[in-house]
Amino acid sequence: CKIETPIWLDVPGNDLLTYEPVRIFDIDFDGDDEIIIGTFGGNRGYQKYQIYELEKIDNVYEAIPTISFQGNAEIDIEQKTLTSRVSSDVCTSTVITYQSDGTGFKVIKKVESDYFDEDNPNQCITRITK
Repeated sequence: CKIETPIWLDVPGNDLLTYEPVRIFDIDFDGDDEIIIGTFGGNRGYQKYQIYELEKIDNVYEAIPTISFQGNAEIDIEQKTLTSRVSSDVCTSTVITYQSDGTGFKVIKKVESDYFDEDNPNQCITRITK
């Protein structure tokens, strides 16, 4: 695909709830900019974002996909965390908190609620993984 003329995009706002097709900034606090591509179709009407790390391999830059999150994610600059939330109904939800270790994001906590028990399909169970 080749675009003959440049495309000018407005500078994205700081609010991830406002859709932007492309954002470029250091989202994972590692000192290098990442490309964040926004798409429609996230859970409950939120936009969905995919983070791509830029890596130079044999003098060619490659965009390596890392984590994805929705526009309702919370970024804590002081704690260097990104918390992603996906909710489907009164019980079914997933909350993942990532923290930067200086090289990228690592999962530090995952909270999942669902009807996990097949013998008791009406019981909402929460699992926490640290």
